[in-house]
Amino acid sequence: MTSTNEKSVSRPEPMNVGVIGVGMIADTFIRNMTERFSILNVSACASRRFERAQETAERYGIEAKTIDELLADPGIDIIVNLTPPEAHYSIIRRALESGKHVYTEKVLAGTLDEARELVRLADASSLELCSSPDTFLGSAIQNARQLVDRGMLGTVTSVHSSLTRNFRAIGELLPFVTQGVGGIGIDVAVYHLTALVYMLGPIRSVFGYSRTNEPKRRHFMPALPHFGEEYEVTAKTVTAGVVEFECGTLGTMLFNSDSLVHQRPRFEMMGTSGILTLANPDDFGGDVTLQREGQTTPIVVPSTFGMSADTRGAGVAEMAWAIRTGRQPRANKELAFHVLEALLGIDQAAAANQPYTMTSTAPVIAPLPEGHVTGLWVDDPESAFVDAL
Repeated sequence: MTSTNEKSVSRPEPMNVGVIGVGMIADTFIRNMTERFSILNVSACASRRFERAQETAERYGIEAKTIDELLADPGIDIIVNLTPPEAHYSIIRRALESGKHVYTEKVLAGTLDEARELVRLADASSLELCSSPDTFLGSAIQNARQLVDRGMLGTVTSVHSSLTRNFRAIGELLPFVTQGVGGIGIDVAVYHLTALVYMLGPIRSVFGYSRTNEPKRRHFMPALPHFGEEYEVTAKTVTAGVVEFECGTLGTMLFNSDSLVHQRPRFEMMGTSGILTLANPDDFGGDVTLQREGQTTPIVVPSTFGMSADTRGAGVAEMAWAIRTGRQPRANKELAFHVLEALLGIDQAAAANQPYTMTSTAPVIAPLPEGHVTGLWVDDPESAFVDAL
């Protein structure tokens, strides 16, 4: 018998998911959504190339549809948009206009005006719009957030994040990284800045410099069909930024895609009584180290949080639980818009040669509960999202 002090909780109805875009990241998303989250029922996928949607659908036992058919399907609750960044605005807008909740791969849109329009449309339609990255839900950033919240760093006075890549090589296989918001200063920096905003709160202003080195380039891999052809790079290939957080913390960022393919990211938070490092904000797991006053070397702090493996798609599940339980999702549109404004603001500040003052803010996002760790008997990342229990 249930006592009068106990809350009776029933399992919510799963939400039906349709995926648009079946490129490289789609397998990870669909596999995680179908195998790890009971709140999600992935029922269909679509692509501009229908034969690719058919191949993906066959692998996962779901239905292949055209994009028009998927958006018109009244049984679909959530559209997961995994298309390249240049298609985000049109796909998200159409999905919202079709009455669907939307979770999109980063970033929301190619321009701030487009992103603002999507946020307003979602609000006006009483629909949820969420965006990657969802890696801040993982064990590493949750661990780091807890250390910051518990004062293990004292007052966080400065932060630094950086990464170098070789997009000349990567761009041969993923052409979107050479165009617009696909550049390293947005497409990759969004992981770093999202983690920082999640832990430190909203940004007051940004400044920086960005440039495109060698806008005219030539495809150099003989095995690829465009070998020898010239192409134009429109994305910024190097971005150096300064970030002022409302809490008073100052940050520096450096993202360079004209360097080596493999270089370990740097992510450091310096405080009055401790220094924290994070392995890679693009990952769910990884070591978090802490060096306190009096220690000559940092120590690895074990995480008591779940999702240390690649759990992309977790943001979709967390969003679905939020919808079913009547709360705001963690990977919400306000956070995504704020981070996008800051990243685009660095480019605007560079062009104007003066700091860019933010027009948006980001909500305080609650941390996940501890203890939902993958172990010998249990692999249940979803239980961390069940705020109603």
